[in-house]
Amino acid sequence: KLYNKLEIIDEYAFNNADYIMFPCIEAEEPYYNNWDKYSSIHKNNVKKYFYVPTGIKMCVPVNDRNKIVSSYNIPNDSFLISYVGRHNTIKGYDKLQLIAKKLFNELNNVQFIIAGREYPLVGLNDSRWHEIGWTKDAYSILSASNVFILPNKDTYFDLIFIEALSLGKIIVASNTGGNKFFARNKVEGVFLYNDINEAVEIIKKISCIDDKERIKLEQNNKAFYLRYLTTTEFLKSYLNIIEKL
Repeated sequence: KLYNKLEIIDEYAFNNADYIMFPCIEAEEPYYNNWDKYSSIHKNNVKKYFYVPTGIKMCVPVNDRNKIVSSYNIPNDSFLISYVGRHNTIKGYDKLQLIAKKLFNELNNVQFIIAGREYPLVGLNDSRWHEIGWTKDAYSILSASNVFILPNKDTYFDLIFIEALSLGKIIVASNTGGNKFFARNKVEGVFLYNDINEAVEIIKKISCIDDKERIKLEQNNKAFYLRYLTTTEFLKSYLNIIEKL
């Protein structure tokens, strides 16, 4: 009963709002995928829509890589993959484990560091899989890793994606929802995959690149954040559109 009421509320909001703001066109994909009525709602209200990419403050790590790897008994020369988020199927945590199992068989030095409450799904029983639980220092976990992975089943416009960009991290993410915005904008340090095997192959290739190429990809990601996804750029874009409405 509650769910049905929420759907009525959502439908009313879309149909009666003067304007509808999304961060990007791709962020509408979960609505199309999970709500049969959304296609007609969008069509009936198409002139109301405008798009402003979300902006965030620059993320700053507290601890460096040496501190993080030593704290969790991770070899310093590891190829370290990070995940930060809820442990459920919508966030792709189950798929992340499948990716890890394949990589454990194919990469000698790969390690995973995982932040977030270990519920409802729990981590792998493997010495190369490090669950640190809920933390106030997620930015240090991201910054210490070689790659950040975002394996969402569905996604709107995930803030953790932007946070990873602001830290200059190479990102491997599922080809869904708001993640596609970064592919459309050809962000060179962002790699999207369609299935587990493709994710594994992408990560293996990244693990083989030299320092010069890695630094270039990291710099490209941070540059894209600075150009389009800071709070200043968000405010400028938002006000520019509001003034024209």
